[in-house]
Amino acid sequence: MTNNRQWMATAACLMVTWAAAAQAAVPTAGIAEHGAFAKPDGETFFVLSLQAQFTTQADRGVDIVVFFDTSASQTAIYRDKGLAALEDLMATLPAQDKVCLYAVDVEPVEISPPWVAPQSGDMKTALAAMKRRTPLGATDMSLAMETAARLFAQLKPSNRGRAVLYIGDGMSAVHIMQPEEVGKRMAKLVEQRAPFSSYSIGPRRDNELLGALANHTGGYLVIDYPDKEAKGYARDLSVIAHGEVAWPTAFKLPPQVVEVFPKQFPPLRSDRETILIGRGKFTEPFQVSATVDYFGQKAPLVWQVEPQKPQEDHAPLADLVTRCRPSDGISLPTCGKAALVEVYRVLDKNVSKLLKLAETALATKNADQAEILANQVLAQDPRNLEAQALLTAVEKRRKGFFNVPDTKLKLGPNTPKKDSPDKTPPKLKLTPTK
Repeated sequence: MTNNRQWMATAACLMVTWAAAAQAAVPTAGIAEHGAFAKPDGETFFVLSLQAQFTTQADRGVDIVVFFDTSASQTAIYRDKGLAALEDLMATLPAQDKVCLYAVDVEPVEISPPWVAPQSGDMKTALAAMKRRTPLGATDMSLAMETAARLFAQLKPSNRGRAVLYIGDGMSAVHIMQPEEVGKRMAKLVEQRAPFSSYSIGPRRDNELLGALANHTGGYLVIDYPDKEAKGYARDLSVIAHGEVAWPTAFKLPPQVVEVFPKQFPPLRSDRETILIGRGKFTEPFQVSATVDYFGQKAPLVWQVEPQKPQEDHAPLADLVTRCRPSDGISLPTCGKAALVEVYRVLDKNVSKLLKLAETALATKNADQAEILANQVLAQDPRNLEAQALLTAVEKRRKGFFNVPDTKLKLGPNTPKKDSPDKTPPKLKLTPTK
């Protein structure tokens, strides 16, 4: 009887220890940042950057579906570097991981047997077969997403991690997906707790699609640069596959929020921020809360946010919110703060192009076209001084006040330059909350 009591006491202690360990493993709220932009009429747009903190755990092993783009665009230096990254990835992944390797073009084709070790003989044979495969046709990204979700759905539930890794350009030329279809495919991946991450490489890349996939499924996007070797990207992909992800099941925003995108709260990763944008004016500190699922455990997260004054750096928010509204934010590629800055840069570049076209139209006495283009700029950047000056110039030209078809419009020394080089993205000022 005494031994039974001792055993029961020991078991109870172990259960408490295990419960405490499980509780410690649950993610908690990390840094929260707020940024804002206000139109002249007072309409205010916001961006929230939210992070979660994860407790370091022993590697539980990850089941990984790897897609390698074998479409016709993946040739020459892009194919060579992509294959090198794929081979190095298999050499880098831990032995306890299990991999399915697929070639993907007009349809996904199984190259390795399902769920083999990354350094196994089966994988070495598969890599040799991949090298012999001729790049042909176009890519169907929809089928790739569907295939990944199906493969994971066939697995038995376990405490192993899951990941989809894609190496290619993301150009789904054989099947151009509408936002509704993309949303359904992503929802299946979320249901299977399978983050979709990509190494974007090729002569033309659909980083918007790849970024959206990463944003909504808890993945990551890395983009190829010539100066970085394939081994570096292989290491990146290996680390990304083992990143921790928490899956929101509910969330609550303060009543000041008029609308928010994405409509569905995106997953939270251990190695990047989760971005929300929308309309709403904040003047006092506020809270954002979410309930997340983390390997079957439910955890409440509450972020304390300190509002910041509107800044011109966030002017692209007005255009970005308008652009993503028809799809409920499904097309948002903002998988982290760095991706948000890149979106800002692209939108600023579009504004710069419109301004140049407007200046050309005014210089060639096409006042109507100049007015249309200037108003398009103001729709994207409501406080743009150059566009405002162009509209003033259009009115003066119509009234016959001046006629200077070959003279560049002088806007003064304080006018911001919108045609800055692509290598210098605008600074994103987000102040962290202590």
